[in-house]
Amino acid sequence: MPERNIVTWTGVISAFSQNGRFKYGAELFHAMRIAGIRPNSFTMASILPGISVGEEAAQMHSLMVKCGFDSDVLVSTALIDVYAKCRHANSASQHFNELPWRNLVSWNAMMSGYNYNGNAQESLELFVDMQRSENIQPDSFTIVAVLSSCSSLASSRGGKEIHGYVYRAGFERENFVGNGLIDMYGKCGDMELAQRVFDEMPEGDVNSWTALISCYGLNGHGTKAIAIFERMKQTVSVIPNSVTFMAVLTACSHALLLQDGFQYFKAMSSNFDIEPAMKHYVCMVDMLGRAGQFSEALRFINEMPIQPDSRVWEAMIGATSIQGDTAAAEIASKCLLELEPENPDLDVQLSNIYAKAGYWDHVAKIRGRMRSNKLQKSPGLSWIETLG
Repeated sequence: MPERNIVTWTGVISAFSQNGRFKYGAELFHAMRIAGIRPNSFTMASILPGISVGEEAAQMHSLMVKCGFDSDVLVSTALIDVYAKCRHANSASQHFNELPWRNLVSWNAMMSGYNYNGNAQESLELFVDMQRSENIQPDSFTIVAVLSSCSSLASSRGGKEIHGYVYRAGFERENFVGNGLIDMYGKCGDMELAQRVFDEMPEGDVNSWTALISCYGLNGHGTKAIAIFERMKQTVSVIPNSVTFMAVLTACSHALLLQDGFQYFKAMSSNFDIEPAMKHYVCMVDMLGRAGQFSEALRFINEMPIQPDSRVWEAMIGATSIQGDTAAAEIASKCLLELEPENPDLDVQLSNIYAKAGYWDHVAKIRGRMRSNKLQKSPGLSWIETLG
């Protein structure tokens, strides 16, 4: 182009961002600034989703202030989302509270941000505050966010209250909301209601079927999950995707259905043209480990066409902690230590495996190393819902 203005620059940056090619979008943004073109609010909102490091988010925040976009609701909402995904929930919350005015999208972004960072209770409180203090009525995205909060807290009582609101507000025919209800009831262990929501949906999509399969699998009903998957395959309008296969493989893993698991793993590429991703390989390792077949699991890892990452070895160690196989645990921990040398959870898990096997000298050695390196595991938390 002989001349380029802010509209053309923003159009190309936005196109890269929407297609997940954030690196190229960032390079264009930098070139645009060198060319002396001042970004507008749409440019900023387009470039922000590509930021994955908190330090970069803070730098973009400073640029927002310099350009006068700190009170722009479009840019501010994108920044809230970025801070949350960078695990800077406090920065996201602070920016949200400093906004001169907020719309429904801003509230939804902050609620989802809290959920993403494991602050489900804060997300629920925000949902109540949104309606009480600013009289903003939720939409379907708000409902799904608050259902996710109830899922994280395993709060079936809160979920049922939201379910009632869904009917009163007329959201019951939206698949997006129905899928959230299925997920919530399943994670709360109420498969009867999860199944009922699914059966009452006008026409379930691939996400609806996947949510139901996942819930049955997580609740230990592997055979039922497989039966639903087979029903899904007979539905002409619904084609399973990689997430569906992840749900099926997880169900097989939890129910120790090894033969079925390998059958579906092979069918991914041969029957559905879906290349297994790292998460699928992790699930297969977990399945073999749960069955105590550690030599087969190690052979499977060595034959993987992609380089195994920390998740693969974490799955292996998790299985060895259940089965108490110290030899396999030592191999897995050595590989994981090379990838994550300062992971305190690794030492804790390995220490527990040695303690279970009675190797107390190994336990003492690991705990001494943790003290010398000043490594400390984050404390576990439990949540109990009381009725009354």
